[in-house]
Parts: sequence; structure tokens; C-alpha cells
Amino acid sequence: GVGTVASEERSALIGAPMRLLEPAMPPEPIDFSDATQQLLTSLGRFQRELTNALDESQRGFWAEECMNQLIDSVEVALSHGWSDMVEALTDTGRILQSYEIAGQPDGCVDFLNDAYELLCLMVGDLIVDEIRPAVMKQWRERYQRATVRLERDGLALAADDGNSSSSARAAGFEAAA
Repeated sequence: GVGTVASEERSALIGAPMRLLEPAMPPEPIDFSDATQQLLTSLGRFQRELTNALDESQRGFWAEECMNQLIDSVEVALSHGWSDMVEALTDTGRILQSYEIAGQPDGCVDFLNDAYELLCLMVGDLIVDEIRPAVMKQWRERYQRATVRLERDGLALAADDGNSSSSARAAGFEAAA
């Protein structure tokens, strides 16, 4: 069904080498302020879908919609060479995908709420200059706690090749040159 196709596309995006993610024709460059606005818009939609996870009447496909917003955000961040943002977005997607594969997306809602707050901080940092090292440190610590919980829950980290300490590289993304 449609859910299977979307899940396969997400898996391909998370695990694909960078060269597979590059479009055949280069996209039109996005103005910096437009790019940060696109990130904020996608993150706002991400948060709205995440809120649906807590509302029994709105459950539906919240995890799939959250993933779609993360993918949209990764594309914007990649186009601007914002590697720290790509790392955080990719890590967030990997945690969500890991729980979704196990049929337990609700298991990562707390992490996703924390991720949303930190991702918005990162966009704010990008607007004024660049992502502060302290914010990235906070992100990496939060992601580490999420991976420990994932392991404790007996689940495998999506696209984890186990050979790299760089989460972005392990997810199949190469550092933008």
C-alpha cells in the first residue's frame, strides 16, 4: 500500500549515499531567509503532527507525516551546507524510523518533542550566525540518551552500520563539501 511505499522511500533516504540524494539537475538556490523560514515551517508542521500522536482521535499517520517534514528539512539544510542541522535532522529521523519499524512510534514521542525544541534553537542560531557548539553538544547528549533507550527497549537503530561515530555518516550522508 501507500504506507509501504512511503516507508521504503524513508528507508532509502535515511540509508542512501549522498550521491543518490542529489537531484539530476541542481535545484534553484534558496534564499537564506527563505531557507530558514522553510525549516521553521517544516518544524512547525512536524510539531503539529507530533501533537496528533497524543490525541487519540487524531492518531492516523502522524509518524509518517513527521518523517516527511524531517525529510523536507534535510533537503533544505543540505542545499545550504548546514551539516550540523543535517546531522540533527537525520538523527531524529533515525530514532523515529527505528521505533516505527518496531511498530512502536509512540515510544519516541518524548524524544521527538525534545528534538523539536533543539531543532528550533538551531534554526534560530542559523538566522543570527551559525549553530553554537553548546547547542550541538546538547543535541548530541540528547541523541545519545535516545539511542541508549532504544537499545534498552531492545530495538535496533535504523541504518546503523556500527562502524562510524558520526551519526550523519552512519545514516549514509557524507559531509557536504
